[in-house]
Amino acid sequence: STILAALATLLPQTDVIYRHPAAILSYLVAAYTGARQSELLGLTWDKILWLVKIIRIEQSLHAISKDEFEHRPRTKNDTSTRNKNVTDRVLNVLKEHKEGQKEKGISVADDSLVFTDKHGKPINRNNLRA
Repeated sequence: STILAALATLLPQTDVIYRHPAAILSYLVAAYTGARQSELLGLTWDKILWLVKIIRIEQSLHAISKDEFEHRPRTKNDTSTRNKNVTDRVLNVLKEHKEGQKEKGISVADDSLVFTDKHGKPINRNNLRA
């Protein structure tokens, strides 16, 4: 897929790309935005401003327990809320990812998480380690 091809040019070729494409895609977004891990995990579709090519970093996701997460409407501190310009390439890969989620029956509503596991649940932060 286009997602895997784009990521393969940025990251070493590993089977992790094929087992966890959403987690690996988060590395691409992190590279372009400087977003922290909790900010990536908390990114929702409405924070991607497609027409102006901006990703708005203003919320985060934190684990409360093994299977329970808290979506916080803030970042680490007030000055961490920011708009990050992204390229067409990043937006195209995110659009393809969104279509893939839709095809799998994962919600892509505005308030839905961008990066989820294959069941539409939040990604465990331990799966974002290289």
